[in-house]
Amino acid sequence: MAIELISWKYYGPLGLGVHGSAPAADKFPGKVSARGVGLAYQNFFAGRFYGAFHALWMNQDYVGTADEELSTGHQLFLTGRLGYHWALGKSFFLEPSAAVTHWPVNTGLPASFQEREDRQPKFAVEPGLHFGFVF
Repeated sequence: MAIELISWKYYGPLGLGVHGSAPAADKFPGKVSARGVGLAYQNFFAGRFYGAFHALWMNQDYVGTADEELSTGHQLFLTGRLGYHWALGKSFFLEPSAAVTHWPVNTGLPASFQEREDRQPKFAVEPGLHFGFVF
């Protein structure tokens, strides 16, 4: 089990994916600043393979292009992950993975943001790479 403190900013619906090449018409007229706390569970099976589940509750600020706060809301961000653990000596590790993310709760979006959000899927498939140390 792990507790995660996370913050991020994003400029378009999460369903656009991580490639960043979306047309401007699909991006938000501003940005979302999010911060939250989550729980994660990871379990190893078949040697160094692992599965993980993360549940993250975010508080979000919707900010317009002139840096004005438009509204606030919340998001429940869920991640299921399958990966492999490589030990790098005794102190470090590397974990490549594939994940499916889903956000079933996403509230408080201004109408201009919601219109773009509604055109995109509510899930994404994405690669992951964690680097860490054992303490």
